[in-house]
Amino acid sequence: MEVPEITPKLYKKQKWEITRLQKDSYRDGDATNFFNRTTGSVAFDQGNSIPLSDGKVLWITQDAWYEGSLATNGRFHGNHTISHSFGSRGDPNSFGYETFLHVARFSQNNPQGWTFWNGTSWSAIASTAEAAKINKGLGTNSVGYLNGKYIHLTMDQGFYCGIPSINMYISTSTSPTGPFTSKKLVFNFTEFYKGSNARIYTPSLHTESLNDKNELLITYSINYGAYVDGNNDGAIRESDGNLDPYYYRVKGSCSIRNVWFILKNKSLYYQ
Repeated sequence: MEVPEITPKLYKKQKWEITRLQKDSYRDGDATNFFNRTTGSVAFDQGNSIPLSDGKVLWITQDAWYEGSLATNGRFHGNHTISHSFGSRGDPNSFGYETFLHVARFSQNNPQGWTFWNGTSWSAIASTAEAAKINKGLGTNSVGYLNGKYIHLTMDQGFYCGIPSINMYISTSTSPTGPFTSKKLVFNFTEFYKGSNARIYTPSLHTESLNDKNELLITYSINYGAYVDGNNDGAIRESDGNLDPYYYRVKGSCSIRNVWFILKNKSLYYQ
């Protein structure tokens, strides 16, 4: 059989060009290892931080496990003048997948004198009216303030079983009442537990914790639970019958320090 000659008409060489892209986010080992403790509170979720006037940072956690809960192998036994406060409420039609962001404020001289933004002014009565919503979020939210910008972090509902994809987004505003920019994807989770997507929740901004690269620290929690047939709470014990505390410790910065946001000329902007 005669093989035809390959000519430019029959074959055209394809040219490839590969450009390596710089990572837009990464797992921060320093921040994550900060919570890897074996004395005192050894594991907990949430992980909010409050910068104090003396330069220290107060970390507030919840559902903490004390060191006495650890087995010998390191696992758990199985048995300004005005302060603004942001909160969210679930969209009743979304089954926990979408939320509405609201804002209130109080004077530091009168911390019990709260007023609530109703869309046009600050009122002594909280409102659930459409105008009172300052932004729309996903399953969970966190708000911080940095260099003249209010930063709204929102994340897909990540605590339910069988969530196929969990993403984190950020938007900003120059005013506590908005409007906020369109949300921008900053992180996609690939955290698995025993072959299933791990439960991921309580994302928190830490605007006081910029590193020497001007990267913004974000933390989140995972739980020793994922979708498991026949197990209502999803918690999975190890082969010795105990729980691995790794799955109940705050993870550093989404375990990211978000490089989508860079400080330039003392303002926050998208790269």
